[in-house]
Amino acid sequence: MSREDRVELAEDMRRKGKSLGQIAEALRLSKQTVRCYFADPHGDKLRERKRRYAGECIDCGRPTDGTAGKGRAPERCSNCRQLFERERAGWTPELIESLALEWHGKFGRSPRASEWRTRRRLGELVDDPLRFPLTATVQDVFGSWNLMLSSAGLPCLRPGSYPRESASGTSTTLTAANAVTVSSSSSPRGETP
Repeated sequence: MSREDRVELAEDMRRKGKSLGQIAEALRLSKQTVRCYFADPHGDKLRERKRRYAGECIDCGRPTDGTAGKGRAPERCSNCRQLFERERAGWTPELIESLALEWHGKFGRSPRASEWRTRRRLGELVDDPLRFPLTATVQDVFGSWNLMLSSAGLPCLRPGSYPRESASGTSTTLTAANAVTVSSSSSPRGETP
């Protein structure tokens, strides 16, 4: 249900003599939200206030999020904050490559992007999932999952040719026919691994 729909319902209930508490309970909202709906039905004042409270990113100059309130805007926009967090975490290409090689040593095959997608999934496979970067971080650093595997000297798999578990519980082996070579010259950083 959109804001406009909720405002319309709240105004209708108000005309019928319902209290703020009754309206809030019926719409499953807080009383403060219902008050805001009556004071600013279209949300224009709220948007303007958030715009005024926004800061300027210290890295790129774009506006930062103003939803935290006056004087509380973050230093960085969401894009620069993600980059900063990744760099602060220390996810260097060398570290990621070494973790992929460690994975290969433990499991006898290249890691799959789907295995590093979430901490929960990693936790099902390794004892310390926080040691590994998530798939999105690997893709940020290398440009693609296969570029990371290629840079680490590991075989890359074609989409759809991943080893699958058979009905007996054994996995099929990776053959040279399934492996592909990814050119490192297409690296977004322009570096040769």
